[in-house]
Amino acid sequence: MLKVADIVGTIQPTGEFVRGGSSYVPTKIHDLIVFFITVLVIATVIMIIYNGLMFITAGGDSNKVEKATQGIVYALIGLGIALAAGLVVSYFAQILK
Repeated sequence: MLKVADIVGTIQPTGEFVRGGSSYVPTKIHDLIVFFITVLVIATVIMIIYNGLMFITAGGDSNKVEKATQGIVYALIGLGIALAAGLVVSYFAQILK
């Protein structure tokens, strides 16, 4: 039978969460941050490729060129925000460690 301690770890007398001799909760938080940033980087690359193709195939239509350019800019802004959020969370995780 699965116990709650197997999922979330145990609390040591020092107040630290431990599972398998290592700090479990901060490790899981770090793993989630790395996963989400990886997904966002892949999504950004896909959006840049997609909007680049839209830019190339615009055929001189200024409206399509503007939409493609905005798409690339928005993808890069989203990536910057995601990376900044990851840095902030990592910073506070280090402080709370």
